Amino acid sequence: MAGYALALLALPLFGLIAVLNGKEAGWDFQNYHWYDPYALLSGRLGFDIAVAHHATYYNPFLDVPLFWIATHFPAWAGGAWLGIEAGVAAALIGGTAYRLLHFDDRRTRLAVSVLIALGALAGGGAAGEIGKTSDDIAAGLGAIAGLFVLVAGFDRVVRAKGHDLLVIAFAGFLVGASPGLKLTALPYAVGFSLAVLSMPGAILKRIVRSSVFGLGVLLGITVFGGYWFWTMWHYSGNPVFPYFNDQFHSPLVPPGSYRDETFLPKGWLARLIFPFVFTHDSLKTAEWTFRDIHILLAYIAVPIAAVSSLFRQPHGRQLVNPRIARLLMVMAAGTYIVWLFLFGIYRYLVPLEMMSGLVIIAAVAVLPLRVGSRLIVMIVLLGGAQIMAWKGEEPRFSWNGPYVGVTVPQIADPAHTIVLMAETAPFAYLIPSFPKEISFMRIQGWMIGSKDTSSLLGAEMHKRTAEHQGPILALYWGRERDSSIRAFADYGLRLDDANCQKVESNIESLLDQGYPLLLCPLIRIAP
Repeated sequence: MAGYALALLALPLFGLIAVLNGKEAGWDFQNYHWYDPYALLSGRLGFDIAVAHHATYYNPFLDVPLFWIATHFPAWAGGAWLGIEAGVAAALIGGTAYRLLHFDDRRTRLAVSVLIALGALAGGGAAGEIGKTSDDIAAGLGAIAGLFVLVAGFDRVVRAKGHDLLVIAFAGFLVGASPGLKLTALPYAVGFSLAVLSMPGAILKRIVRSSVFGLGVLLGITVFGGYWFWTMWHYSGNPVFPYFNDQFHSPLVPPGSYRDETFLPKGWLARLIFPFVFTHDSLKTAEWTFRDIHILLAYIAVPIAAVSSLFRQPHGRQLVNPRIARLLMVMAAGTYIVWLFLFGIYRYLVPLEMMSGLVIIAAVAVLPLRVGSRLIVMIVLLGGAQIMAWKGEEPRFSWNGPYVGVTVPQIADPAHTIVLMAETAPFAYLIPSFPKEISFMRIQGWMIGSKDTSSLLGAEMHKRTAEHQGPILALYWGRERDSSIRAFADYGLRLDDANCQKVESNIESLLDQGYPLLLCPLIRIAP
């Protein structure tokens, strides 16, 4: 009962931590985390075009709870919800640790499990994500829950007969929920599938177990992502629009993968040493400065444990089930390798960082050392990692007022008005505060260029603008004025500078730099 009580306590604890951290409203929030759920609930797909660049078309369901809570309750309630998500992760990791460890004394095992759970959310990456709107912790909850089910029902998973298959399928279903909700969690589905395949048993049993788990993963992806994949297919002809459009060839945008390859290491040597590189300099894998060595420790410990276990077994009693240890290590290795080739963006690895304490314990536990030595190595590694962890100093804001409060200038005829956005600054978060009748289009950005008339989205925006009979307004960031003017000119429009007005909000723009967001009338250039 004490374990369940502590697990429940984690929810309000991390909710409180998130509130104390302050409101997070960074680049991604300003770009799409506030706009996308609004667009879903308001049916704006196709009505607005590319306003949040690629992210306009992301699965919005992870952001719906925050949007609903923050628009119906005080702003801090939204932050508490984000913290509760972290609390769920901590509770699941603590529960997994309790079932992983083979300590004789239950109180000791419970105490150590609590420390592992707290440490999971105190790493350099994870601590900065508590209360953050980026959804990386939330997206990993399915995978973390799937791990808990596999470890909690491990004997049944190994047996894999009759009703045991339901446990395996359920674990797969939970793991599949993660990439279903956020495609960046795909490495976890692959890593867990490889881990289940590596579990002991005759070939037929392995095939049955892996097939059932894989079907569960596919079902989880379908339930949590199927509607949005179908929606994107119906809208664009590409279920993961706009990504991998070089394969799906949606006519809405030009061909291309549209993946962010900024942090991908190039070449085998760069890939081999990547954990050392980004542990030394987080800017090699993230947009902010932080420090965490958990992934690096696991990267070193897992191969050593795998090789040494082939030749010698640990001296004395087992500290963990060696088969569970193998499951954890294969999961971590498979997840990391897929991440390394697909993304290289650390935020997507945060759930693995959270689980890495378990992975490190599993790796050390199978080393051919005496019990006392293994315990000392675990304490030194995890304690040292925690001492060195630093979450960085990303901006957080006050909870005063609504979560998003925007002062929109008076618009005389919203029912017949369109707004054009230009360049790359993230301000789609403003759109829910405008009259819902107004259509917004980003005519120049990372998806579409202002001169583009060959893709259907580009052609559609040119056509709508050319045929529009009512007011046309420009919404742009002052620092991008010159490039925005050129984009508007490509649409046969120029700014009416004399009648520009500021659009102000309680979201402190990270890109402000003394340049306001402006709403200006656009005037057609005489032919």
